[in-house]
Amino acid sequence: MQRKRIKSRRRSQTTFHLYLKYQNKCNMCQLYLKYQNKSTGVSDSTSLAAPVEEQVRQEFLDSTIRASQPTVERVQQDQSQIPNLQANEQSRAGPSTNKRKRGATQMQAVDGRTEHQLIVLNKLNHPIGPTKAVVTEFFSFLGTLARNWTFCPLNLTWTKLKTHDKMWSYIQEKYDIPNNGKDWAIRSDVVFRGCKSRLKKDHLYAYPNDEIRRAKRPTFVPEPIFEDLLVYWNSEEAENTSKTNKENRKKFKYPHTMGKTSFALIREEKKMENSGALSNKEFFMATRTRKPDRIYKDTSEEITNKIVEMERVETQESEDGTQSTDAFTKAMGPNHHGRVRLLGRGVTKTLLKQKASDSRSSSKSDELVEKRLDDLEERMQQRMNSQRDVIE
Repeated sequence: MQRKRIKSRRRSQTTFHLYLKYQNKCNMCQLYLKYQNKSTGVSDSTSLAAPVEEQVRQEFLDSTIRASQPTVERVQQDQSQIPNLQANEQSRAGPSTNKRKRGATQMQAVDGRTEHQLIVLNKLNHPIGPTKAVVTEFFSFLGTLARNWTFCPLNLTWTKLKTHDKMWSYIQEKYDIPNNGKDWAIRSDVVFRGCKSRLKKDHLYAYPNDEIRRAKRPTFVPEPIFEDLLVYWNSEEAENTSKTNKENRKKFKYPHTMGKTSFALIREEKKMENSGALSNKEFFMATRTRKPDRIYKDTSEEITNKIVEMERVETQESEDGTQSTDAFTKAMGPNHHGRVRLLGRGVTKTLLKQKASDSRSSSKSDELVEKRLDDLEERMQQRMNSQRDVIE
C-alpha cells in the first residue's frame, strides 16, 4: 500500500512539471507573436497563435504519455506479482485460517489480585458457590495451572508430577478454599491431558518430519520438553497407548452436553429450581438434553433408548407397587470399579462409604450431645425445685 502511494505521488509530480513546462512555452509564444505583430503591423494575432499553441499542446500530451508509460508498466507488473507475494507469505506462515482464533485463557486478573475469593464446597468437597460465575472462574484458573509448564511439565504424566503441593499453595494464595477441596482441585488432569492431546495433533500429526516440527515448536513449550515429547511420541509405547485410548473412547456412548459446567454445580442449580434433589434418571436426562439447532458429531439414538428404558422400568414398578431398584441402575447396569456415575470427577465408592460413615458418626455425636443437654436441663430443673421447697 505504501509503495502504491509513492508511485502515485511521483506520477502527479511528473505531470505537474510537464504542465509548468507547457505553460512557459505558451507564454513565450504569445510574447513572440505580440512582438511580431507590432513589428509587421498585423492585427489578428489569434490566427497566428493558434497553430503554435496547438503544436505546443500536442508536444505536452506526447511527453505526458511517454513519462507515464513506464509507471503504468511497473504498476501492472507489481499487480501481477501480488498473488505470488501472498502465496509466499502464506507458505511462510503455515496453514492459514480465515477466522481469527482467541487463543488460550490466561486469567491474568486472578494472577494479579491480592485478595482471596471465597469458594464454597458441597458434601463431596466439590465447588458449588458462592455463585456460578466464581466457580466458573475457579475452573478456568485451574486450567491455566495445568497448562503452565512450570507447575506441570508436559513431558511427565500427571501422577509423576512433584509440584502438587506447590500448586495447592498457589491456589490458596488466590482463593479462600477449605483444605477438604485439595484432592478435587489437584485433579486437573483432564485439562492437562487435553493440552497434550491438542499439542500432539497440531505439532506432530500436522507435519511430516521432526525437522519441521522443531521449526514450528510452540513458544509456550520449552525446547528440552518438546524434544522429550518428540522422542516419546515416536516410540512404540506411545503408539500402542494411543491405539488403546482410541478403542476405549469408541466405547463411550453417552456423552453429556453440559460443556465445562460441573455436575455438582448442575445438581445445586436443579435442587434450587425443583426444591429438592433430582433422581439419577432425571439428572441423566437433564445432562443429556441436546439443542435442536445445533449439530453434534455423534447421534443421540442410544441415549434416547436408555431414557425410554428407564421410563418403562419406572412405569412397571409403579404399577406393581414396588420401588426396589433405581430405574437408572437397572437400565445402565451397576457402576464400574473405581468410579460412581453422575456425581462428578473424583467420586468413588470408597469416598461415598466414608462420607456415609462420617454422617452416621456425626449424627450419633449429635444425639449424644442432645441427650447430655437434656440430662443437664433436667438436673438444673431438679435443683431449682429443691431450692424453691427450701425457701418455702
